[in-house]
Amino acid sequence: MVWRFASSFADSPGQLIGYAAVFDSLSENLGNFKERVASTAFDRALRDPNLDCKALINHDANLLIGRTKSGTLRLNTDGYGLRMAVDLPNTSYARDLLASVKRGDLNQMSFAFTADDQDWNDETDPDTGDSIPVRTLRAVRLHDVSCVTSPAYAATSVSSITPPRWNSLPLATPEMMFPQGVPAEVRSHVPNFSLGASRLKNFVSLLMGL
Repeated sequence: MVWRFASSFADSPGQLIGYAAVFDSLSENLGNFKERVASTAFDRALRDPNLDCKALINHDANLLIGRTKSGTLRLNTDGYGLRMAVDLPNTSYARDLLASVKRGDLNQMSFAFTADDQDWNDETDPDTGDSIPVRTLRAVRLHDVSCVTSPAYAATSVSSITPPRWNSLPLATPEMMFPQGVPAEVRSHVPNFSLGASRLKNFVSLLMGL
């Protein structure tokens, strides 16, 4: 899957990407039982056109950083787990979160759900060698994905992407942007094609509209 920058990214202090869940991996001990997520667990939820999953900090509804309904949170699955990308809002708590992620202080995730299909089996706990009940999640309803300090699954992850700063871009020449030659259509819209950083943003916007 290719993540694309949403329009909301233009005003965002940054974007977070990561895995909110991992498949076929045992969780930490959740209180005399452990858990794993089947690769089918999110299929039904992600097909739902009315999905309204939130991105939060530590599952706190007051610390909202994105939402599928608005397009600021995007979710998909691959062979490893539940992938997410969120365009952070320009709020103080989101900027604090971004700083913590960049420092590596916060680098894992979790998800909140209601189980629609699950099964239980006793398995040998690889950490202790004792028998322990294991719940396998086969279909869930997603409520939120969260950046957390204490995840149930150690293999989850989150990292940051910083948006480009237009005023820090180097000078662009026709040869750099169009090594095969500047198309006539572009020249017709931009007669003077000597671009500096101050004009590059407007030029890219123009190209997007061609």
